[in-house]
Amino acid sequence: MDKLRENYFDILELPESLNVNASDIRKAYYRLSRQHHPDHFSGGSEAERNKAILQSELINQAYKVLSDDNLRMKHILDIYGMLVENEQVSLPREFLLEMMELNESFEELDLTDPVVRADVEEVVESVEEDLVEEVSPWLKKFEDGQRDKQVMEGIRDYYLKSKYLLRIKENMANFADPNRYL
Repeated sequence: MDKLRENYFDILELPESLNVNASDIRKAYYRLSRQHHPDHFSGGSEAERNKAILQSELINQAYKVLSDDNLRMKHILDIYGMLVENEQVSLPREFLLEMMELNESFEELDLTDPVVRADVEEVVESVEEDLVEEVSPWLKKFEDGQRDKQVMEGIRDYYLKSKYLLRIKENMANFADPNRYL
């Protein structure tokens, strides 16, 4: 698959990876931030100062995205055109039904009860573990340099499924809040 646009890995001069070392990101960020800091161009032309400001903003944004696992994965999927806005990607029906059942169970359970909450968290954790196991072969292929459509679709499906789980965790927090109706 061809890349569709420049990416933040290029900006920070890092190899494209889902598992970038946090220390490497930080080092690249600080090195480039110093190099392109607008104060270094205070005696330059307005065009040079504006370019430095834009470059600094881009470096800051790259650091923010690449430092966050989910944002990094989303960015890689965007680079390869795998997350098209308003595109309907169909996830397996079984997964969607499982997520719907989990969400509905919150309404029926008292998530303020530590035992009940622990049981629900265990179920969510189990689903997460299954997802990680399911995506592992695709992540390995990606890290080995494979960027074909099948690999990228496997990673995209994981990303979309993990977003469902994130919403479920947020819903759990809301249902466990005894003050939610006050």
